[in-house]
Amino acid sequence: MRLLSARRGAALALAGGLLVTYAVLTVRQLAVWRDSPALWMHVLALTPGSVTAHNNLAVWLQDHGRDAEALPHIRAAMAAEREPGAARNALRVGCNAHFLLIRALIALGRSPEVPPAIRMIHAGPCPRVMA
Repeated sequence: MRLLSARRGAALALAGGLLVTYAVLTVRQLAVWRDSPALWMHVLALTPGSVTAHNNLAVWLQDHGRDAEALPHIRAAMAAEREPGAARNALRVGCNAHFLLIRALIALGRSPEVPPAIRMIHAGPCPRVMA
């Protein structure tokens, strides 16, 4: 009887310890997930070459009127399509980034730079990938 009681106590202590550990880890993770920019900046801190993170952060920044801050992320996402053997998803994100670039250039009053950006779309893999 005493052995059973000791095992039950050990099991409860272990379960309680795990519960506290998971609660602490959850609170830490909530800081990462508090909003979209925090999430995508965290992803970029862990994987600086994440095309999806660059693209999604650029979209968020543009949606919040921060086009100048979005430009480096747009250019990083565009670089994905130039990678040899880039995966189809990376190519799609890279192509989407061209449209984000055009949107940012117009918003920043840099309209003369738009036609070269459009030519880049037609010269690259975008017409094939987006079809």
